[in-house]
Amino acid sequence: MRIVRFAVHRPVATTVCFLAAVLLGVYSLLRLSVDFLPDIDVPRLVVRTDALGMNPRDVEEYVTRPLEAAVSAVGAVRRIESVSLDGLSLIDVRFRWGSDMDLGFIQVRGGLDQAVLPRAAARPTILRFDPSAAPVMTLIVTGDRIRRPRSTRDYHEALTQLKEVSEAVVKRRLEQLDGVAWVQVAGGLDREIHVFLDVENSRRYGVGFAEVERSLEQFNVAGLGGEVRDGYSRFPLRIQAEFTRLDEIRQIPVRLEPRLIRLDEVARVEEGYKERRGYTRFNGHEVITLHLFKEAGANTVETSRKVYADLYRFSLDYPDFAVRPVFDQAEFIRESIDSVLQALYLGGAFAFLTLVYFLRDLRNPLFVGLSIPVSIVTTFVCMYFLDIHFNMVSLGGLALGIGILVDNSIVVLENIHRQREVGRAPGEAAVAGTGEVGLAITASTLTTMAVFLPLVYVEGIAGALFYQQAVTICLALAASLLVSITL
Repeated sequence: MRIVRFAVHRPVATTVCFLAAVLLGVYSLLRLSVDFLPDIDVPRLVVRTDALGMNPRDVEEYVTRPLEAAVSAVGAVRRIESVSLDGLSLIDVRFRWGSDMDLGFIQVRGGLDQAVLPRAAARPTILRFDPSAAPVMTLIVTGDRIRRPRSTRDYHEALTQLKEVSEAVVKRRLEQLDGVAWVQVAGGLDREIHVFLDVENSRRYGVGFAEVERSLEQFNVAGLGGEVRDGYSRFPLRIQAEFTRLDEIRQIPVRLEPRLIRLDEVARVEEGYKERRGYTRFNGHEVITLHLFKEAGANTVETSRKVYADLYRFSLDYPDFAVRPVFDQAEFIRESIDSVLQALYLGGAFAFLTLVYFLRDLRNPLFVGLSIPVSIVTTFVCMYFLDIHFNMVSLGGLALGIGILVDNSIVVLENIHRQREVGRAPGEAAVAGTGEVGLAITASTLTTMAVFLPLVYVEGIAGALFYQQAVTICLALAASLLVSITL
C-alpha cells in the first residue's frame, strides 16, 4: 500500500499533516455553534384568514373552499387540511419532504392572491411551521412600585409604566443584540380612551353610534398631505391631527346641522385601560413577561450569554426596575451537552483502560488511544464544512462510535507487533503488518458505515434528526481508518 509506505518513510510529513488536521479541528470546534437539536425545516405552511362577522358555514363556503382550490394548484403540495371557525379560517398545507419551502411559500402566496374572497375576509396570512420557533428565553420585568403599591390607582399606574419601559427600553435593547430575532411582550396594562354614549342625550339629539364612530375616525388623522414645491425642490407635507388630550376628543363635532353638537354633549370621555384577558404572576406579584426568539441558525448558548451581559448593564442604568430570566433554553442545552460529553470522556477512558488490561502494556495502548482524540478532532473539520453543529444528535453519534474508533488501530498494532517478533525491522514490520490487514480493516470499517449510511435517505422528521448522527459516525470511522494505516 503506497499510503502506508509514504507514512513510514516520511514520518515528518505524516506528523505535520495530522498536526495541521488537529489545528483545523480545534479551529472548527471553536466556530461550531451549539444547540439542542438540529435545524429541521418542516415542509408545512398554515394559512390563516380572518373573516369577522361570518359564521362557520359561510367561512367554509366563501373563504376556505376558494383558498383550498388556489393552494391545491401548487405542485409540491401533498396534503391539505382545513378548519372553519366563527370568523376564522385555518388551512394546513403539507408539502413533500425535500421540497424548497422558500419556493413553496412564493407559489402559495401567488395562488392566494388570485382567490376571490368576500369583503368581510381579510388578506390571508401565511405562517411557516418551525419547531425551533419557540422562545429560547423567558424574562420577567418588575419594579419597586409593583411590590409596594400605595393604592389601586398607583398599582395600575405602576403596571402601565412597567409595560411602557418593557416595550420602549428592554425590548429594543434586546432586539439589537446579535442572534435575537424579536421579543414578544405580554402582561401589564395598556392605556385606552373610553367613550361612553349617553343613551338619553343621544336619543334627544338623534345621534347614533355610527355618527360618533365616524367623527372619531375623521378627526383623529395622521398621514401624507401632499407636497410643497420651491423651484426644483419638493417638500412632503404630513398631516398631524391625532388626539393628544382628552379635551380635544370632547370638543370634536358629532353633527353640524341643524346646530353644532359636540361629543361631550352625548357621551362621556374617560382615560382607562384595555380589557385584560390574562396576567402573569411571579412570587405573588404581577410582572411583565418577555418571550425572546432567536434568529434562524443563531447559537442559542452564545445568544443567551449576550442577553445576560445586556441585562447586567440594564440593571446599572435602571436600578428601579429588575429583569430576571425564569426560563433559559441555553441552560438546558449546556446540561444536556455536558452529560453527552461526560459520556464521551468516560467511554474513551474505559476504552483505554480495557486496552491496558488486555495488552498488558502501557506503551501500545497509548499509541492506540491516540486514535480516539485525533479521529474526533479531525471529524470537527468535516462537520464545519458540512454545516453540522453541536447538538444532542451529532454528539450522540460521536459517543456511539467512540469505542469503534480504536478497533482498526488495535488490529494494525498487533499485526505489526507480530511482524517484529519474527525478526523484521521496525520499518519493514510497519509496512508489512499494515499491508496484511489493510484490506480487512477497510472492509470492516465500510461494513460498519453501511449500517448507518441508510439513515441519510430516511424521509420525514426521523431522517432530519438522525441524518447528522449517521454522517458524524461515518466521518469518525473514516478518520479512524486513516489514522490506523498512517499515524
